[in-house]
Formats: sequence, structure tokens, C-alpha cells
Amino acid sequence: MKCEKTMEKYLEQDDYTHLPIMLRMHLIFCRRCRNDIRLLSDTMDYFQETSPFRMDRDISESVMNRIFKLEENYSHTMSNFKWLAVGSFIILSIMALPFNQSFAWMKGHFGGNLEIPLTIVMGVGITIYVSLFAGTHPEVFPHREKIERFIHWIFS
Repeated sequence: MKCEKTMEKYLEQDDYTHLPIMLRMHLIFCRRCRNDIRLLSDTMDYFQETSPFRMDRDISESVMNRIFKLEENYSHTMSNFKWLAVGSFIILSIMALPFNQSFAWMKGHFGGNLEIPLTIVMGVGITIYVSLFAGTHPEVFPHREKIERFIHWIFS
């Protein structure tokens, strides 16, 4: 274990009494890291002893309650162009599959009845893709309210 990684692992610990075995092994053999951690520990102890700021009461519960009441919605949106590009790629791949050399090999290896199962699998793939698009973009559809009511009715 390298010295930088050792310091990083040490600083990630919540309880410094239970250090991982690899970290302890490195500290046994590396004097520099051992001295750095001792200096860091002494400094932290000093800061705790001489802290000028004392709290009269614990405010962590009220702060956490305010944080949980915030209704921030962090969502990642993907442009419609990317959805269209990926969908077009899937459709073109399905259309080009009969002309592919691998398809001819699979057809020769598994027999001539490969079109039906392969078509079903690709149909399921397209259905899942369109369902994902419809679920993440309900505003695109003209009957959005009806769709939302229907989905709410199904899951309630």
C-alpha cells in the first residue's frame, strides 16, 4: 500500500480504533506515515480541547428535519435527439440483421426457424425501449392526463 493511499484510507475512517489490517501493516513498517498520523491525531486532539465554540444545545435534529423537508428533485434528463438516435439505431440494426454474416451462421447452425424467436426477442426489446421513453416523457403525448390517471389507477 502506498503512503498516499494509506493517508486516504486513514482519513476515511470514522472510528480510528478499528483500522483495517492492511493499513495497520503499512503503519508498522512506514515511519513517515506513522509520524504523520500521530501529528494529525495530536492536532485534532488539540483542536477539540481548545475549541472556542461551544454549543448550548444539540441542533442536529432540527437541521436534519429541515433538510428532509426540502423537496429538491435531482433528475437527469436526456434530450429527445438522443432517444431518437438510439431508437433509430435499434430499428436499423433489426432491419440489417438478415444481411449480417453472423445471422447466416446462426441460421445454419440452429436451423431455418430462427426468424420467429429472434423477431419476438427484438419486438420485446423495442417494446421495452418505447415503454421507457413513454414513461420518462409523458408530456410528449397528447393525452397525458389520461395516461397519468391510468398509471395512477393501476398502481393504487
